[in-house]
Amino acid sequence: MRRMLMALLVGCGLPVSPAAAQFKTDDPDTEILVQGIRERDQEIASFVKALTFTPVQGTISRFEWEVCPAVLGLTPELNARIANRMRAVASAANIPLAQANCTPNALVLLTRDKPRLLKQLEREAPGIYPDWSVARMRQAIADPSPVAAWQLNGLLSADGSPYSYNYAGYAIHRSSRFPTRIVPGARRQLEVSVVVIDKSALVGLSPTQLADYAAMRSFVRTDPAKLADSPAPSILKIIDAPPDAAVPVTLTQWDLSFLKGVYASTANAWSASQRSEIQKSMGRDLGPGDARHE
Repeated sequence: MRRMLMALLVGCGLPVSPAAAQFKTDDPDTEILVQGIRERDQEIASFVKALTFTPVQGTISRFEWEVCPAVLGLTPELNARIANRMRAVASAANIPLAQANCTPNALVLLTRDKPRLLKQLEREAPGIYPDWSVARMRQAIADPSPVAAWQLNGLLSADGSPYSYNYAGYAIHRSSRFPTRIVPGARRQLEVSVVVIDKSALVGLSPTQLADYAAMRSFVRTDPAKLADSPAPSILKIIDAPPDAAVPVTLTQWDLSFLKGVYASTANAWSASQRSEIQKSMGRDLGPGDARHE
């Protein structure tokens, strides 16, 4: 399915327009730099909860197989630069990472007309969307936000094996573990993530900021709007920030710690337990004061 999606996307012919991006030239992307502020246990808990919205009896989805970022819509050089930065973030966060020349499953699409591209994808690459209703699809197209992001999930058994399906399309659950009420009998994993960004939102941003933002939207199902009232610094705030607001120049310490915590947490556990693990991991990373990674 992933190869078919990429073929369809390439066929869509995203226009290359490097001037429209208007990236900043001062781009400190030689290493993963992070920034931090005084942490509070409650701030960490609120930060984690805001970025891991799941049903009570659900799990926090992530890429359990290797992630392979790809960027389309800019020049080949910029596309590769942003994808490589996303790979660096994945490596720093201990996210399973595919080798070069892999089949992309974390797609970042840059466009001059987001609604038009979403309509084009609906016509020419329908398999790239989740099972959205017509109303949900229309809502996504009409959304005035310059960014649209979504994920396609796959179903895994408790021991991490993919589900098989019978001729009628029903999932067949095969697992070596006995079902219990303490842990889920199955969980969802991210198979494909898609981030569509209108180039109008890139003015004043650097390629590193774009890559780090895309990584946070791709590697975990996050919604920046959930952080509107959070004092925690996050690269997720750069798109919606007022023009005169100070924004992170790179992935923050909170962001990197969050990604590490998500991917280090127990895969086959309910979301409440996973959140607790992530919070404890972030508490250890952030420390009691204004610690920074240099």
